[in-house]
Amino acid sequence: MKPLALLITIVLAAPLAAAPAASARPPQDAPGTCTDSFLPVSLGPGQPATQQVFTRYCRPPGRTPDTVQLLVHGCLYNSLYWDFPDPTGATDRYSYVAHATRAGYATLAVDMLGSGRSSHPLSGQVTVDAGVWVIHQVVLALRAAGFAKVVEVSWSFGTFFSWLEVSRYHDVDAAVFTGATHHLAVSPALLKDALSLEPAGPDPGYLTTRPGTRQRIFYDPAPADPNVVAYDEAHRDLMTDAEITGFPGALAEPLDIRVPVLLVLSATDPLFCGPLATDCSSAQAMLDQERPFLGPSTTNASAYLLANSGHALGLGPQATEAFAVEQAWIADAT
Repeated sequence: MKPLALLITIVLAAPLAAAPAASARPPQDAPGTCTDSFLPVSLGPGQPATQQVFTRYCRPPGRTPDTVQLLVHGCLYNSLYWDFPDPTGATDRYSYVAHATRAGYATLAVDMLGSGRSSHPLSGQVTVDAGVWVIHQVVLALRAAGFAKVVEVSWSFGTFFSWLEVSRYHDVDAAVFTGATHHLAVSPALLKDALSLEPAGPDPGYLTTRPGTRQRIFYDPAPADPNVVAYDEAHRDLMTDAEITGFPGALAEPLDIRVPVLLVLSATDPLFCGPLATDCSSAQAMLDQERPFLGPSTTNASAYLLANSGHALGLGPQATEAFAVEQAWIADAT
C-alpha cells in the first residue's frame, strides 16, 4: 500500500484497478474504484510521523472529481461505519460511501488513531488533540493530492474532533456534523456508564462496549435490523480514557467555523435529545440552539432531523433519507 498523498496523486493521473476488499468490509463494493492505503502521521505539531492511519479512498467510475468528502467516524467504530454492509438484503442502503460516489464525489474514510487498522499507540497518547491534529494532516494530504474542495463529514465523537479541526485550521470548504451537538442528555461525568465501557485492546486505557449493549446505545428507541446489530457487535472497536477525559474540553472550546455547515441529528437520539439537552422538536429549534456554539463567523448553517432513528443514524432503516439530504446539501454548499 502506498502513502496516501502519492496514492491519490497517481489516481488523479490515471485510473486504478480496485484493491481487494478490506477485512470487515461489505460483500459489495461501493460504485466506482476503491483503494486502501496508509498515511504516516504524527501525534502533534513538530513531532515525527511515527504513526499510521488507514484510509479507504473511493471515487466514481472512470473519473476523479475535484471535491472529496473526508469521513470521520465516531468512537467505538472505525471507517466501516461509512461503508456498512446490509447483511439481510445485500444492498448498499447503509453505505454512505456508495451514496456519495453515486452523487459524483470522491470519499476518503479514515480509521482514527487507536481504531481499526490504524496505529494503536499507548492509550494516553490517543487524545482529542491528537485526533484533531491527525485529521488536519489528512486534509493537507488531500490538498497536496490536488483536490480543489474538501468537505469534512463526521459522526458522533468524530464530530467533536471535526468541530475543533475545522475551527482551528480553516482548511476545508464545508462541514457536515452528524450525531452530536453541544447539549448532551448524559452528563460527561457519566459517559463511561452510558456507553457501557470496559477495558479492551493493547493497554487498560483502551475501552470498548460490553457485549450485547450496542443496540441500546446506538439503535434504540428506533427499529433496527437485528442482523445489522449483530454485525455491529461483532466488529465493535475502541476508544480511550484519554479521549473521554478530553471530552469536556472539546465541548467547552469556543469555535470559529467559517464555512457552510449542515447539522444532522436523529430526532429521537437518546444521547443528545431531551428537555435538558438538545431541543429535537424541529430542525429549526435544534439549529437555533446549536448555531451560537459554531462561532460568529458561521453565516451559512442548516439543520436536518432524521425521524425514526437511533444515535447510529447511518445504520438505521431511514439512513438513505439522511444520505440523500446530505448529498443534496453538499452539492448546494460547494
